[in-house]
Amino acid sequence: MTQRFRFIDKRKDTPNTKIEVWYKNFCTDAASWGTQTTYSGSSYPIGLYRTMTDIADNAPKRNRGVEGYRFNAMNSYSVEIENGTGSSFDYEAKAPICTGGQLYRNRYRRIEGNLTLGRQMSGFSFDKDPLSNGLYDTIVPISSSKMNRMINLATTSVWNKRGRGGSESNLYESLAEVDKTLGMLTGYLNSARKIAEAAKRSNPREFLREASAVYLMTRYGFAPTVNDIFNTLEALQANVGVVLESSRAQEVMEDSTSFATSQQYELRPLQFTGLMTQQTVVKVRVLSVDQYNRTILDALGLSFKNLATLPWELLKMSFVYDWFANVGDLIGALTPAFGLKQIGSCIVITTEQTNTYNLLGTNLLDSTNYTLYNGANPCSCKQTKKKYSRSIGLGAPMLAIRLDFKLDHLLRAADAATLLLQRMKK
Repeated sequence: MTQRFRFIDKRKDTPNTKIEVWYKNFCTDAASWGTQTTYSGSSYPIGLYRTMTDIADNAPKRNRGVEGYRFNAMNSYSVEIENGTGSSFDYEAKAPICTGGQLYRNRYRRIEGNLTLGRQMSGFSFDKDPLSNGLYDTIVPISSSKMNRMINLATTSVWNKRGRGGSESNLYESLAEVDKTLGMLTGYLNSARKIAEAAKRSNPREFLREASAVYLMTRYGFAPTVNDIFNTLEALQANVGVVLESSRAQEVMEDSTSFATSQQYELRPLQFTGLMTQQTVVKVRVLSVDQYNRTILDALGLSFKNLATLPWELLKMSFVYDWFANVGDLIGALTPAFGLKQIGSCIVITTEQTNTYNLLGTNLLDSTNYTLYNGANPCSCKQTKKKYSRSIGLGAPMLAIRLDFKLDHLLRAADAATLLLQRMKK
């Protein structure tokens, strides 16, 4: 095993656009304007810089068959800064530089060039270590408790999925609820009759109650039955024998904050107000690759794990409990998965943090000596930081409260609303 460090440098400098002083020549030639550069400033890099550290596997590639299948630990970090948008501005000194037929004053102008005002005022930087060519990690992290909960939720979900034969269906559950499936048509007819009667009697509560019953029968009765039929047909064509099965799970968390900014433009009497918005997206992905001898029963969803977890699946409203905690996943994770040989597993954590600067307004700091003619128009700049880490192995399954109950999602909200309607008394 060898540790490697690599980097990609796609940065380029954007020289600062110059401030120009416009004036009338010698205060006597009213038809002629001249220019004089008074400030050239510094450069502001834009582009992409990425670093990566990993553990290289020195084994020959020809030996990396199923027995040699493995993941390697890796970390990467990148910063990308866009040039953004910008504009010019225009202000004039009140004190005359000389007198002739009339008074003449210096007028200062910023002419838009390679460097945009949004990039200059954003203050974004690459935070590069000059000695190691690495980047300092300046991503604002989420709390360790939230991160651990995301890892626990995804890890427990993968433990639960392992050993189910790669099937999307559970025929044990379908067979156990065959009487409900057969009675579903009668249920549809009864609900349709009650909906018609409620509409005739102008009874909105009864109408909504029966309509919600039809929705739930369709969502948790008819749709799963159709899926089971298609999954069964697909399972009959599945490969059997020694196969590799991958079990995956993902948890995602998003967070957004913003705060006002205020910066003075270099040594000039101008101040810019802006808004900095920071959006962070964290993803935890867990993967396990296992080798086992799959039979046609496994492909049909008739595995031992599906049978052992059947009581929880048949428990009334168990899916509602799973909205708020990973109870079902934990039960499945603690159930043995016989005949599996784990080939490799890993936990991948990616964090993407986007900082967006928006310049909103221009203020004149010295109104005694200067007059502002044209303030800077709204402009912006964006910086994106990405962090990736891959560690080897899975943690132990654990009970955890979910970070997002997803009650703001359309289907989840509809499910919750219809369940509440079903609890209403007639």
